[in-house]
Amino acid sequence: MPTQDSSSQDPKTLVQSSTQDDAQSQNTPSTLHDIEASASKEKSDFVDWDSPDDLKNPRNWTFRHRWAATAVVSLFTFMSPLASSMVAPALPQVTRELGLEQGSVLESMTLSVFVLAYAVGPLFFGPLSEIYGRRLILQGSNMFFLALAFRFLAGLGGSAPLAIGGGTIADLWAPEERGMAMSLYSLAPLTGPAIGPVAGAWIAERASWRWVFYSTSIADGVIQLVGLWYLTETYAPTILAAKARALRKSTGDETICTAHELRGETSRLGGLLPLHC
Repeated sequence: MPTQDSSSQDPKTLVQSSTQDDAQSQNTPSTLHDIEASASKEKSDFVDWDSPDDLKNPRNWTFRHRWAATAVVSLFTFMSPLASSMVAPALPQVTRELGLEQGSVLESMTLSVFVLAYAVGPLFFGPLSEIYGRRLILQGSNMFFLALAFRFLAGLGGSAPLAIGGGTIADLWAPEERGMAMSLYSLAPLTGPAIGPVAGAWIAERASWRWVFYSTSIADGVIQLVGLWYLTETYAPTILAAKARALRKSTGDETICTAHELRGETSRLGGLLPLHC
């Protein structure tokens, strides 16, 4: 019995098959918005802000609170470049007291290893801030910055505000409001390297090279204390995730979820730390 190839199939069958394929392609989510809309139909317990005026939303914080958080982030960003250049005028004293050879690699690394860490820190701090929130990374990295005996770790910690400070500003201010805040934040890493050598030379001349490190440690400790008070978490997905966890714990309903968790977003560190319900 002869077989019937595709060219001899009934035209009605072909039209019906084509129509089904088109319908399937139209029902397949093609964008992130479509994926969220499709998934939210399956999960009714969807956690979001209580209202557009929800005070837990960082953009609804008081004007004073938002400016305080902006100032703290800007100060973090100012201190890091300041400390990177402040030691430069004191290098001759460091070399003499520690018995280093003038012009040696060790002498140069005292200054440059701090900035070398700037190339490493942002690779991790940016993605980590979108998993664990801005506050934890900013405050935690600042503790590394205080360990001034380890210049590389100091530079590593100092790179965090440079990596995620802009994201914090975006968390706090709507696009039409953030001009002044972004100007203040952008000014900090420019003025730090300019003031650092002048301040370092003045301190090293009147005290000793050790006070170059003491002074930055004291100043950064003060900023750290201010940050503990004023710099609360600003990253909306982290705030909502905490809210969802509290609701899951209190209700026992494991279907409660946020949009961030719903999308199953993964970190940019190779997708090793997925967020999911």
